[in-house]
Amino acid sequence: MGLITSGDSGAETVLEPDTFAERVQAHHDAAKAASETVVSPCHSGPTAWPDDAEYIFPETAGVVGFSRASNLEGRPTEDAIETQAREFKQIEL
Repeated sequence: MGLITSGDSGAETVLEPDTFAERVQAHHDAAKAASETVVSPCHSGPTAWPDDAEYIFPETAGVVGFSRASNLEGRPTEDAIETQAREFKQIEL
């Protein structure tokens, strides 16, 4: 559904939340049409933060969770590294 949307490596052009929700729903519906036993989580770049992912659930039916590895480890790590680097740069020599 697109690229990661935030951080230094994030895409500048991303899906709008409503368009993203429509596409997530369409994928879910297609998967369920193929097999009723399919579990359909949300996974995409536009869901960079928990609030982004939380938006999807009331806007869709049957989407059962969220999966996004790079936003679970990449964004928090990038923020922590930037904070640590700023702190080291403030040391007077």
